[in-house]
Amino acid sequence: MAPRAGGRVKKIVLLIIIAGFFGACSSSMSKNKPKKSWIMSGDLKNASMVVLPFENQTSDLSGHIMLRKMVSDRFSKKGYHTLDIKEIDEKLRKKGITDGGQLPYISEGILKEVFGPKLACFGTVEYFTFQNLGFIVRKKVVLKIKVVSLADDKIIFEAGGTGSDTKFFLSKDEAKKAFVEQMALKLVSNMLKSPLKKEARKAVGKIFKKVPRR
Repeated sequence: MAPRAGGRVKKIVLLIIIAGFFGACSSSMSKNKPKKSWIMSGDLKNASMVVLPFENQTSDLSGHIMLRKMVSDRFSKKGYHTLDIKEIDEKLRKKGITDGGQLPYISEGILKEVFGPKLACFGTVEYFTFQNLGFIVRKKVVLKIKVVSLADDKIIFEAGGTGSDTKFFLSKDEAKKAFVEQMALKLVSNMLKSPLKKEARKAVGKIFKKVPRR
């Protein structure tokens, strides 16, 4: 009887941890909801879109690159003329800008000087995590974007999206198997430079549900 009772206690403790885990996640998300708006009129309707390098607030070295390309592709599919990413980076490099983290600190007017009165999309990757904790496997991507009119420096759109997948395993055998499988998946994804692609697509998809077609 003692071993069975011990097993029940472990499951109860794990369920309490899971409940706390979801509570913390929901509390965090409710505090970080960005404003949602889209103000587009006059000449802005025909302005080209410049998807700038994304600011990366995570320890992952490739997720922000993948998300930037996804966002650029989605703007194109919505009917916006987007500048080629290589062209954008080359123009920024001439001004000494090589990383998205530099953009909040550059002088006003620099981007307008480089690109003209276009629309500029700024992005911030807040989460790009793959956590394998044995009994809990958690994948999460959080992206926020902001579209600014370089003509007058006004924000015309701001929104965020989250893509996540969390799995819980109550038995030790299931947890061991999942740990090995997920570590192998993470290794292959990193080798192909496409980590958390499913979660990234979800995050970007949620943002573009709010973007009107041109």
